[in-house]
Amino acid sequence: MGLVEDIKGFFNDFADNTFEDRMIDYIVDNIDEGKSLEEILNAPYVKNRLNEAERDQILNNPEIAQASLEEVREVFESLKKEQE
Repeated sequence: MGLVEDIKGFFNDFADNTFEDRMIDYIVDNIDEGKSLEEILNAPYVKNRLNEAERDQILNNPEIAQASLEEVREVFESLKKEQE
């Protein structure tokens, strides 16, 4: 591979990573706002930008998993306080 192809590949990877980072931020922000992961992934904004395989790949991101876990904890803590 030549230098030009290497440079093009680098910028394509960079653009892909930036796009993925924006999508992760969008999903995490929506989780923080209390939306369910299912609701977020079925939102037109996400569905118009990611195919099913890309959505699955995003789901495997540790940032998404951590945000989802924190949201579940908060829901359970809230329910526990309501029962006390």
